[in-house]
Amino acid sequence: MQKLLTVKDITELLQISYSTLYRWLKAGSFPAPINGRGKKLLWHPSQIEEWSNYRESQATTSATDTNPTKRKQRDKDYHERQRKADIVLRRHATACS
Repeated sequence: MQKLLTVKDITELLQISYSTLYRWLKAGSFPAPINGRGKKLLWHPSQIEEWSNYRESQATTSATDTNPTKRKQRDKDYHERQRKADIVLRRHATACS
């Protein structure tokens, strides 16, 4: 099983500040953390990888894709995939407990 990523891991990996990460979380533009022990925020590496791939694809297509309907559908699809991934991760965490 892969090691879960902490806030410190995420900030170092993405080379961002703590405040940027918390701002993204508050805005809903970053994957929701998995409930860790206590108040510790943890992410599964696959969540971050999927988010990063999505973000990269946004950067390459946003310059050419000016159709707001397509952009809205792509965002909706991403959030649906994220919701499904969260459900799977919760089930996995429960099964491992």
